[in-house]
Amino acid sequence: MKLAEALGAHGLHLQRKADISAVLEEALHCGGPCLVDCSIDRDDNVFPIIPPGKGEEDTIYFD
Repeated sequence: MKLAEALGAHGLHLQRKADISAVLEEALHCGGPCLVDCSIDRDDNVFPIIPPGKGEEDTIYFD
């Protein structure tokens, strides 16, 4: 977030699923470039996933 702000963009941090709508609303209406830093649990599966040490051809698209 601080890097985004240092480069003139708006930086937001999303920590809870319950805040998704509010954070996205703010990002869409900030009037310029915006970076949203999303905290996720280490065990969450966020697709698509490129496994560590693998390449683009090894992308997993769904569970």
